[in-house]
Amino acid sequence: MNLILTIIEPPQEPIYHAILERLKLPVSYELLGRGTASGTLLQKLRLEPTPKRLLISLAGEETTKKLMQRVKRELYIDAPGNGIAVSVTIKSVGGAKTLEFLKGAEESAKTPRSAEYENELIAIICNEGFSETVMDAARAAGARGGTIVHAKGSAKSDSRFYNVTISDEKELLLIVAASSDKAQIMRAVLAQCGPASPAGGIAFSLPVSLAMGVNTGDSGEA
Repeated sequence: MNLILTIIEPPQEPIYHAILERLKLPVSYELLGRGTASGTLLQKLRLEPTPKRLLISLAGEETTKKLMQRVKRELYIDAPGNGIAVSVTIKSVGGAKTLEFLKGAEESAKTPRSAEYENELIAIICNEGFSETVMDAARAAGARGGTIVHAKGSAKSDSRFYNVTISDEKELLLIVAASSDKAQIMRAVLAQCGPASPAGGIAFSLPVSLAMGVNTGDSGEA
């Protein structure tokens, strides 16, 4: 079972939704985000921040492969600037009926996996207004780019972690990086924007089983 994260621009949405419909994927969510081009660069070019759409789907192994193939073929997502799509392995699902619903009857309940992954998804949660600072630190350590999603903590108002109020307005920064670069990117981010800093950054990573549109190799099939 995989969690599929696809980041595209608004005009690409109808095509992506049509792909999901044809594959009969039962679960899909959509979040609003923006690109990580620096504010200084945008001001010089007199451009507005690029709006992004983060679409989240769940699929079994075979459906994941089909989705990646169609995204590549119909959205040209393996070409620079056309977005990215990654699939992250889900370790467990709550209940056999849920698993059956999500995977579909045509797929087996067990999906064996290799323990080695070429890419990882780095997720960084920081206080609102600090995402550019976090991205600058990540870029200096080798990150190529990312997507920012606005969020809000759901903890009680007095909940704190390293003197950071968890329920403040937050920004979620998603970065896909080669596994070999992951550690240095996370170290650089936490050194400058960690929990004790004004940015209040918290970082973690997830293994990526398939990736499209990432400059670390093409994992899909034509």
